[in-house]
Amino acid sequence: MYSITELAKLSGVTTRTLRYYDSIDLLKPAYIEDNGYRYYSEKELDRLQQILFYKQFNLPLDEIKSVLSNDSDCIIESLSNHFDKLLEQKKQLDTLILSLDKTIKYHKGEINMTNDEKFEAFKQQQIKTNQEKYGEELLQKYDTKEIETYESNWMNLSQHDFSDSQEAEKRLFDSLNKLEQEEITDTSHPLAEEAFLAHKKWLSIVSPFYSSVYHQQMLDMYLADGRFTSYYTKHISKNSLVFFKEIVYYYTLNK
Repeated sequence: MYSITELAKLSGVTTRTLRYYDSIDLLKPAYIEDNGYRYYSEKELDRLQQILFYKQFNLPLDEIKSVLSNDSDCIIESLSNHFDKLLEQKKQLDTLILSLDKTIKYHKGEINMTNDEKFEAFKQQQIKTNQEKYGEELLQKYDTKEIETYESNWMNLSQHDFSDSQEAEKRLFDSLNKLEQEEITDTSHPLAEEAFLAHKKWLSIVSPFYSSVYHQQMLDMYLADGRFTSYYTKHISKNSLVFFKEIVYYYTLNK
C-alpha cells in the first residue's frame, strides 16, 4: 500500500491533485482510514499511470474517466491506438532531427545536401497533417490507390516544383485579396482569371491528376468542410472564398 504522500512522490502528481481526482471519482483510494489518511494499492497505481498517459494526449478528465470505465479489452485497444500515434510522432521527429542534423553539417561545409533532402521532412509532415485532418473525407471521395498516388507524387516533388506550388498559392491569395480590395465581382476580370490559373497550377503540381470536375469538387469541399475553410480564411476573407468558388465554376464550365 502507498500513502497519498508516497504515491505523490512516486508519480510526480501533487497530493492536492490526488485529492481532487478522488473528489471527482476519477481515482479513488483503496481505502481511507478513520483519521482521513488515504491509501492506494497497485490497482490504483496502475489506474493513475493510465490517467497520466491520457493526459499527455490532452484528453479532458471527464473523457479519461469515461475511457477507464470500459472493460480491460477496450482500455488495451485505446492504449494501443495511442501507442501507434506515439510511434508515428517519433518517426516524424526522427525525420526532422535527421534533416536538422544534415542542415547543420551542410552549413558547416561538412556535407553536401540535395535540394530534395532540404524539403523531404516538411513534405512528410504535410502528408501526415492531411491524413489526420482529411483522411475520412479523402477515402470517401477517392480510392486508396489514388490517395497513395497523390502522396507519392507529393513526396517526389522536386525542390523546383515545391517552390512553384508555394508561389502559385501566394499568387492565388494575392489575386483574391486584390479583387476584394477593389470591390471587383466580375468573374471574367483578369484578376479573377489569375486566381483561377494560380489554383489550377497548384492543383496540377500537388495532385497526380487534374480535371474541371476535380477542381469544382475541391472548392465545394473548401466551403463545406470547416477545416478547409479555416485554413483558407487565414489568408483571404470568407466572402473571397465564396467568390472564388464562383470563379472556378465560371472558368471550368466556360473555358
